[in-house]
Amino acid sequence: MEVSLIILRLLMLQFTILGFLQTGQKLPSLPGASAAMAGLYCKVDKRFDVWKTPTSPLEGGLRPLRSITNELQTSYPGINMIRSFQGRGLIPSSAQTLATNLGDFRSISVRRFADQVEREVETFLITLKDEQNGPATWEAARAAINEYLYHIWQRGGLYGETPQQAYYVRLGPGSTMTSEDIDQGLMQVTIGLAIIRTVEFLHFDFSSQLQV
Repeated sequence: MEVSLIILRLLMLQFTILGFLQTGQKLPSLPGASAAMAGLYCKVDKRFDVWKTPTSPLEGGLRPLRSITNELQTSYPGINMIRSFQGRGLIPSSAQTLATNLGDFRSISVRRFADQVEREVETFLITLKDEQNGPATWEAARAAINEYLYHIWQRGGLYGETPQQAYYVRLGPGSTMTSEDIDQGLMQVTIGLAIIRTVEFLHFDFSSQLQV
């Protein structure tokens, strides 16, 4: 946006506020779009989870300051504009970041979901730091991560008609660990998640320092 246009809009807002003050009228409430979207994210997270894209209407009697046309939306494809649709209310046009080089991770819901899984798995692996880096620990870790991902799949967070189509967990010698890793107490874990489409996995690697 040009600086001159920004200045013009600020002046218009200033004159509007002065007009209300001079006439004694109550200033209108102008909540920012970010506040409205934060509320929508909280609502969707509570009802579904972080993997659900917030596409439901905004509530609370909100009204747009200006109408967003198809032409305006096309001119700014990277902006998640909040649009008014007849009979549906105010709905976010998309939920993506401005970064165009992130691939699937450009989607905010994909990024938040991946962050949640990474955080949960890393937190679990920390609890194993006093365990021996051996078969018993590997099997326990594999079973726990499998169970965690299975519950996510059951709740609809992963695509696939079967768990095998929705995710995988790899852990062990010849798969994720070398003999040198084992000697150094490093347990390496790789998981794949079908977040976008069935059997198209996004891969995540984890490393945990255990006892030798």
